[in-house]
Amino acid sequence: MKKFLLTLLATAGLAGCAKDKMDAPTAAAPAVQDAQSCNGGSINSGQYFMMSDEWGASKAGAGSQCIYFNSINDWGVTATHTNTSTGIKGYPAVVYGCHYGGCSSGTALPKKISALGNVHTWFTQSSSGSAYDAAYDIWFDPSANPGNNAAKYELMIWLDWQNTNPIATNYDASGNAVPYASNVSLAGKTWNVYRRDNVFSFLPTTKTSWVSIDVKPIIDYCVARGWMSNANYMTSIQAGWEIIAGGTFKTTSYGVSGI
Repeated sequence: MKKFLLTLLATAGLAGCAKDKMDAPTAAAPAVQDAQSCNGGSINSGQYFMMSDEWGASKAGAGSQCIYFNSINDWGVTATHTNTSTGIKGYPAVVYGCHYGGCSSGTALPKKISALGNVHTWFTQSSSGSAYDAAYDIWFDPSANPGNNAAKYELMIWLDWQNTNPIATNYDASGNAVPYASNVSLAGKTWNVYRRDNVFSFLPTTKTSWVSIDVKPIIDYCVARGWMSNANYMTSIQAGWEIIAGGTFKTTSYGVSGI
């Protein structure tokens, strides 16, 4: 995985999945056929699979984490992690497409950015944790099949967050991430945009518990600035939570269509 030297705040981890995630992959090919999986594993459900992705399980403060998947509109996680300066403990999420050697079935992904039409997705969630972000993690790569490797480019779209920061090029004296651009209107919402290397994060100016958007204008924004090429493949769309401190995280609707 891409390596970044992170400056972690005393009470908040820098979020944005690219850091060390998947150095020790816990969510390779979807294998566990069950409604619940604790402390690792994944749950297969046709076009989607849910991964526990406890990539920070060896960090100080990491506790237990259990994912459940009753249906695409009823899934979530309970976790007992404690908030420490080591930051994110995991990113439990539902995956549409291919990620780190595992693929859900019957999707249109991987697919070149140049061939994408509308990329409609919706996500309704609730979070009780004290340090987390609820976010999409969308991956792109020059290869249609990067295999058992992380894709090269990472687009994050946040919904809600507490006591955490996106990855950014610069931080102010208080440790807050400095946006690349502020109040950018795209996909019917207004965003603050952050970038460092191959990680692009879009945070709404008003936090929300749900979105229903076409992601393509956000992808086009990144391409227009030369951050990545139209020749790259979208390999997966993921939605879930980067968890720093434990809590209860639930989804009541999620889906991807139009690709």
